[in-house]
Parts: sequence; C-alpha cells; structure tokens
Amino acid sequence: MTLDPLRPLRLRWQAARDLEGDRSRLRNPGRDALSPRGEPRFIGQVVSGGATPAAVDHTFLVLPTRISGSESEGAPGTVVVDSSRPIPVVMVGGRPPVIGEFVVAHATGGRWVADLSGSPPSNLPCSPCSIPRRGLTVSWSGAISGGGTVGLTYDGMNQWRNDCVGPLSFRLACEGGAVVFSVTIFTSGACPDGPSQSCSNSTAVSNALTLVQQICDPFLLMYQVTASTCPALADRGYQQFTITQ
Repeated sequence: MTLDPLRPLRLRWQAARDLEGDRSRLRNPGRDALSPRGEPRFIGQVVSGGATPAAVDHTFLVLPTRISGSESEGAPGTVVVDSSRPIPVVMVGGRPPVIGEFVVAHATGGRWVADLSGSPPSNLPCSPCSIPRRGLTVSWSGAISGGGTVGLTYDGMNQWRNDCVGPLSFRLACEGGAVVFSVTIFTSGACPDGPSQSCSNSTAVSNALTLVQQICDPFLLMYQVTASTCPALADRGYQQFTITQ
C-alpha cells in the first residue's frame, strides 16, 4: 500500500464537508459539540513565496481576504487583501490553484485545507486581449531610471493593482470592455500620498501611453512612453512598460 502522509488530513476534510459520509472515525460527542463542522474558514488569495507547488497535496501560501461593499443589487464589491500575513494552506484535492486565484480554506485536523474542482478560472473578456484572472507582472525600462519588475494583484473582479514601488504605482483594469492601463508617478513626497501625475492608454495625447505590442496567448501588452505623449514619465527616463502573466 502506498504511504500517503496526507490521508488522515484528507479524511478529516471529507468528514467536515459531508457529515453523513463520515464513516472513517470514532465519534467524540464532546469534541464534535465544541467544534462546529466546517468552522472556522476564510477566503484567501493564492500568492507565490518563491516555491509554489505544481500539484495538490502540497502547501500553498494564501493571503486572507475581506469582501465588502454595499448590499444592494448591482453594487460593486470591494476586495481587501491582507498581504502582511500569508497563511499556509494544504490543497487536498481537485487541481492546484493558479497565482491570484481565490480559495475557501477550512480548519481541519489542526491545519488549514482547501480543494478546487473544475477548470482554472477563465480569462476576463476584454479588448484587445482577454486578461487572465490571476496575478500579473509589470516590468519597465528606461535610460535614466534603469528597469524594474513588480507584481499586480488581482482583486477578483476587474482590476489589478500593486503596492508602491519607489515613486510608481500601477493599475490595470477592464472597463467598458476595453483594457485600461495607467502609471502614476509621485513627483514629490511619498507614494501614495504625495503629489502625482498619471499617464494612461485611455487619456488624451498629452498624458497617453501608446500600445506598441500585444500578444493574447500568452498574455503580453507593451506600452511606450515618449516626451510628446507622456512627459511626466519621459522626463524621468521611463521608456516602456510591459504587462505579462
């Protein structure tokens, strides 16, 4: 018989999901009464800590997430991800998650566990390319500023953002069926509170980013900066920005 060190954890997880299907352990009325089945639990977003597994029955890092917003039909939701405390979660079934995907983790057998069934999340339909529903990466180059790379966090709906990296912050969204990418540079003071200027592919020529390359699979969008279209960035040596998955 093949040794499966996660079998006890998987059995407890199955028992928590299906009370009637639990025939694999002795009942403990006192413990069962103190621990409601399936509790506690939390919604979290999968992130990479540098060694993300490629299969289930492994531990993934998950950031706890709070969902808020007005409780009325058609109101937009708000997703707040706590990036300060990644939590180890064992994926005990289904398929491995993709970076940026949301999972529901349950406390079982002293560990946080989750499983995913079905296909990975589909891309968000948008023009000129559908956007992967997962974390993305933006990189940039420049004659004065050099280059850099930072991750964009998916909010679970239609936006991707980053924490401040130096004087820059980024936002990618699908709005009105079209891709909107904006770069904000903080001209003085600290990001994100100081005076700033933004350039976007959806604004007027004087503050515009120009799309110069697009590949829909695998996802890649490249935007160019020039002194005539986006002086706020060009004057500081930034030349182009590339978004990839």
